[in-house]
Amino acid sequence: MKIAIRGNILRGVKASRSGPQVSHLLFADHSILFGEATERGAPSLKQMLREYENCSGQCVNYDKSTVFFSTNAQEEDKAVVSKILGVRSSSNSERYLGLPNTVGRKKKLSFQILKDKMKQRIESWSVRHLSQGGKEVFIKAILQAIPTYTMACFLIPKSLCVELKSITARYWWQKNRDKKDIHWCTWKDLCSLKEDGGLGFRSLGKFNIALLAKQGWRLINYPNTLLSHVLKVKYYPSLDFLKAELGNVPSLTWKSVWSAKGILEKGLCWRIGTGEHIDVWDDLWVPGAANRLQNEATNEEIKLASDLIDANNRKWKIDLVLSTFNEDIAKKILQIPLSETIYEDFQAWRGEPLGEYSVRSAYKLLQETNLDPSNSLIQTENRSFYRNLRNLQITPKIKITIWRISWNFIPTLSNLKSKKVAVETLCPRCHAFGEDSNHVFRYCPTTTEVWSELDLAWVNNNNLQNLWDWLIWIFKQ
Repeated sequence: MKIAIRGNILRGVKASRSGPQVSHLLFADHSILFGEATERGAPSLKQMLREYENCSGQCVNYDKSTVFFSTNAQEEDKAVVSKILGVRSSSNSERYLGLPNTVGRKKKLSFQILKDKMKQRIESWSVRHLSQGGKEVFIKAILQAIPTYTMACFLIPKSLCVELKSITARYWWQKNRDKKDIHWCTWKDLCSLKEDGGLGFRSLGKFNIALLAKQGWRLINYPNTLLSHVLKVKYYPSLDFLKAELGNVPSLTWKSVWSAKGILEKGLCWRIGTGEHIDVWDDLWVPGAANRLQNEATNEEIKLASDLIDANNRKWKIDLVLSTFNEDIAKKILQIPLSETIYEDFQAWRGEPLGEYSVRSAYKLLQETNLDPSNSLIQTENRSFYRNLRNLQITPKIKITIWRISWNFIPTLSNLKSKKVAVETLCPRCHAFGEDSNHVFRYCPTTTEVWSELDLAWVNNNNLQNLWDWLIWIFKQ
């Protein structure tokens, strides 16, 4: 293919005028060949395929092959090329390796298949009566895995993410197939980490960004790949990826990868080598320092990290560091080890000990970004309880029942009345008090009798009035 391009026998495709010609793409046992849709280009491509068959002994299956034309190809040229190659013409609606061939303005329509697949899976499993523990596994292992491959390549429209979320939430709370049930909390709460009181479901929008950020990580660390070269020449020829602009009329591929740039900026930090590429004030390079540094001594001579390093001894200039930064930052800088072997500075991912990007740590960082700082104390108190609950050796459906009790997501008459489902709140067993969660699990005479029959009368701690305090007390025993 390369020889044919050099000899002007075959013309590849370019993403930009100064970009490289792409003649072919290979993926496992699939191949995409690019050529000129003319009476001159088609016979050249056909001849090359014949030569390949003669040399390798492998024959092209033309019945399983298709030809796809660009939008500016003429109908006459399409018919001629299809006849010469002996393959059928592909339409825009067809997909390749599970992804759409083209994505136009109606992006939501191009990814409609994700919604259809999710509904189909739910439909096929709806006849099976799963407990909520089984539903949790089904959602995490099957439903939320359906869009993963697509989200690793494209930025899914927000409206579609909302619809996929609604489908999943409806399935989670639904008890009967044709019956609407109460959603006791928002899907955002269910997507919180288990140790923070959620169930660990994925927020598809955030997970989409975390997956796409991995593509940006590859553009930074593997600049010699074909994709890196094509995108750099077209969108950021004189800059690096983190400083690149979106540009005018960007492709969906570039727009998708560029949208994840923000999380990379938050999670990347520099590892010290020579220090000649690290801006002391604008770059993140000090471990444990979440924000950019401030010049305490207003020393204008210090610009690069190399200015703080004694190049001869490969040691920090201690006096200079102490006089330039506050005590806490100076201590952190002096703790950074300097290798005797000189190597170039490089960027690493702060979320992993080895510095390699991971979708898991990026997704967690995105979740932590939106946390309410005022709830940090509450989260700290809750974590031990939910951590203990997660580690209990009991069936998942019982864990989820305890989780629902902790959040008061139980269909007691008091809760149902607040949802405008019930009118009366009087307990149907004792007919003496209103039925709320505290009454159901602690104070109802029927409940106390059950605890006694199970030799668990000790759980009736009347000194604890609040249900949450009671649960924490039980789990500490």
